[in-house]
Amino acid sequence: MAIVERPQVTQPSEEAPVPANRDLRLERLYTRDLVHVRAFLDRVLPVHYSASFLLHFITANDSHLLTVRDGCSGTILGVVAGRLSRSALDANAVTGHVMILAVDEHSRRLGIGTFLMRQLEFVFRSARSSLQALILQVESSNVPALTFYSSLGFHPERHLSGYYQQSGDGLLMRKSFSV
Repeated sequence: MAIVERPQVTQPSEEAPVPANRDLRLERLYTRDLVHVRAFLDRVLPVHYSASFLLHFITANDSHLLTVRDGCSGTILGVVAGRLSRSALDANAVTGHVMILAVDEHSRRLGIGTFLMRQLEFVFRSARSSLQALILQVESSNVPALTFYSSLGFHPERHLSGYYQQSGDGLLMRKSFSV
C-alpha cells in the first residue's frame, strides 16, 4: 500500500497567532515522524494509540494531525488530531471531530493548546466551508480540560456514562458555527 503524504502546513492561520515569545513550527504528520509522535503521545497521555490509528491521519483526506515543534530543537511540544465527517441524515452537515489534543507537560499554559485547536479548526474550515460544528469527548472529572475547552467556545452536550474504561464518565462537548 502506497502512503500519500499531504503538504506540510507552513503558514499558521492569522486567526490563531503563534504564542508570544515562541519560535514554533506547525507541521502535518508524516510517516517519518510517526515513531516520534507516537512516543510523545505515549509519554503525555494515559491512552496509547496504535501506529495504524495514527497512520490514518496521514492517509485519509478528511483527517488531519498537526504538530507544534520548538523552532530551534525540533522537539514536539504538542499534537492535535481530528477528522471531518458528514451526517448520515444531511449530506451538507459536516462536523469536525477533535480526537487527540496533547501538550507537553512543561509547555502547558503557554498558548500551545489554544494554538493547535485554532489551527485544526482553520484546517477543517478550509477543507469544508459547510463545517457546522466541532465535537470532542473529555473526562467529566477533568476540570482543567473542561475549563480550557469552554474558553474555546465548547459547551457540554451529553453525558457519556462509562465512556473511559480506566477513569469513568465522559462528556461530549460541541462548538457550533453559523453556516
